[in-house]
Amino acid sequence: MADDFIYVEHVAAMRNLTKSWTGPVGQHIKRKTTDTAFHARIYAPKPGGVGHGRTKINFATGELAGGIITNQTRSQTGELEGHVIAVPKHALFVHNGTKPHVIKAKRAPYLVFFWHRVGRVVSFKSVNHPGTPADPFLAKGLDKVFRRQ
Repeated sequence: MADDFIYVEHVAAMRNLTKSWTGPVGQHIKRKTTDTAFHARIYAPKPGGVGHGRTKINFATGELAGGIITNQTRSQTGELEGHVIAVPKHALFVHNGTKPHVIKAKRAPYLVFFWHRVGRVVSFKSVNHPGTPADPFLAKGLDKVFRRQ
C-alpha cells in the first residue's frame, strides 16, 4: 500500500545530531551566537565614532563593545541555547534609550558638571534630562546574522 511506511530512529544518533554541542545543530547555534556577538560589537558605540542625540557629542568609552559576551547553555527541557549578553550596567539604557527624566543630587548638595552649551562648569540641585535615543546594537547584530541569508 502507498500509505504504509516504516519509521526507524536511532536514538543515540538523533540525540547527537540535535542535542549535542558537537553535533551539526549545536555547531550551528555556536556559530550564529558568535557571529551575532561579533556584529553587535561592531554596532556598539565606540570612541571616535559619530555622536548621537541633540549634542552630537560622542561619549562612548568602548566599554559596551568590550562587554559583549556569549554563552551556550541548555534550557530546562534540554534544548540548546545560545546567548549574546551585554554586561555593562548602562547597556540597557543605551540599547533601549531613555525617556525624559529628572536627575537629582543624592550624595552631594549639588550636581556639578561641565555644560558644553555655556562653556563652563555649572552646579544645580536637579536637572531635566531630555532623554537619550535608542541605539539597538544587539538587535542590529542579530538582524545582520539572521536576515543576510
